[in-house]
Amino acid sequence: MGEIHRTNRRKFSRVEGVFPVRLRVENPRLDILSSITAETIDVSEGGLSVFLDLPLPFQSIVSVQMDLSPDYSPLRGKMEVAWSKFLVGHRFRSGMRFLEVEDKRQKRLKQLIEEVSLLKSKREPAEVKRQAQLEIRSAKFEDIDEILQVEQEVWPEGLSATREMIQSRLETFPEGFLCAFVQGKMKGFMVTEFLNYDLQKDGFSWCEVSDYGYIRKTHNPKGDSIYGVSLSVSPQSHFKEIAAPLIENGLDLAVKCGLKQAVFGCRIPRYHKYADKMSVAEYIYVKTKAGRSLDPELEMYQKIAFRIVKPLPNYMEDPESLNYGVLLAWGNPFFNMENTLRFWKNHRTSSLIEK
Repeated sequence: MGEIHRTNRRKFSRVEGVFPVRLRVENPRLDILSSITAETIDVSEGGLSVFLDLPLPFQSIVSVQMDLSPDYSPLRGKMEVAWSKFLVGHRFRSGMRFLEVEDKRQKRLKQLIEEVSLLKSKREPAEVKRQAQLEIRSAKFEDIDEILQVEQEVWPEGLSATREMIQSRLETFPEGFLCAFVQGKMKGFMVTEFLNYDLQKDGFSWCEVSDYGYIRKTHNPKGDSIYGVSLSVSPQSHFKEIAAPLIENGLDLAVKCGLKQAVFGCRIPRYHKYADKMSVAEYIYVKTKAGRSLDPELEMYQKIAFRIVKPLPNYMEDPESLNYGVLLAWGNPFFNMENTLRFWKNHRTSSLIEK
């Protein structure tokens, strides 16, 4: 049996590939199942990245069996969970590195990676070019002009953030100010802050919870929740394709910092069309025949696993929503592991989660 002690996967080349994987958790904690079925996203000699339907605790030790093909025996090895994150669609993604693996199986894995790499290198350049490159990173001061341009495209005069607001947000919590770029051009951004919040409390207005958009007085580095202050996506882009990854990265930040939840105030821009037919409390729960929410923004958040808590009267000046917002919440599925895994306390940081 060969051994690779806490291998750093970054030094190995990796390729995308979907293979069935069966995991047996050697040190199950809390309500985590001891046996889990998954599928790979990418593989390398150093480890795997997999899709899961359940959260897998950080630093868990798992026995892995991966079926490479019907012509070869399954690859078996022991791995450590290096990171985990929540994905849109109620799924999870985890990265694992080999601690030990059978030598002959590792040679087969290396051969497989070389074969897949060769096939990928023969792909037509035009096909590769068509794949949009989406990058999400923390905002920088040199991004302010582009941020303002997107903000002014999205919000009408009087509602859009000023340069002073943008600068204040960057100075207060730059790691929570996330920008999305497609082929180097900014297509959207999201601003967040940390705060202490009890879902059983009364509602709030956007102005009071965000310090009127400046977040200097409301951002609490020791807060237990992440709040979405603002989300803006260029009208020239498909809203969901930019908004969903931005929100997903915000949830990553909540996981990385060990927060218990994310709370957002959602607009309901179609409510003015239904206000004479139903109350806002009815509207936010009504579904179409296809099972979708009447409101597209509310639908998007629910697909990302946010749940409706309650309507927020006088949330913000918004004629389409009749000044209503909807309080949405997402519970961090890893939060209850904080007391049993020292990882959280050792890694609570303002940096974004390492993928």
